[in-house]
Amino acid sequence: SGGMLRVIKPSRKPGAIHISLCDVDNDNPESECRHVGILRAIHARPDLNGDGMAAYIYILNGGGMVSNPGNLNLYSAYIACADGSVKFVLMDALTTIAATRQRDELGFAVLRVTRECDTDPQGYAERREYTLRFNPRTRQYDPPNGVEALADYCGGYERSQPGERVVP
Repeated sequence: SGGMLRVIKPSRKPGAIHISLCDVDNDNPESECRHVGILRAIHARPDLNGDGMAAYIYILNGGGMVSNPGNLNLYSAYIACADGSVKFVLMDALTTIAATRQRDELGFAVLRVTRECDTDPQGYAERREYTLRFNPRTRQYDPPNGVEALADYCGGYERSQPGERVVP
């Protein structure tokens, strides 16, 4: 079993939709919840794990991003479970994300993503394309191309890699 996504519209911030992930505990209706972020948009509802159920890929309002060194959004993804719960599988700063038709040995979709990182004060950026693969050990998608250094979005390692120049 996984967690339950709770969508909360607090009265003190009209229009803000908060997303929380809560543990499923039938014995305790006041289950532990953690704030995931403020929803900006539902990006897509692909079947990420091949079970015929649509997953949730949300774009959040920068929650957790200290800075935005490029044209990035914070994406959060959850697979839906038959019991109505969800399982968290991805949180990453990306420019684009799309599920491919390619599946891994467990049936999870390989994701095609891009990041556009700023390169100079004139506003030019470099776009790099990556794949994300599900890791059965962590039960989440790995960093881009499986390279741990790319978990640091637009960091020194990423900026040292070749990219396609994007004109502002």
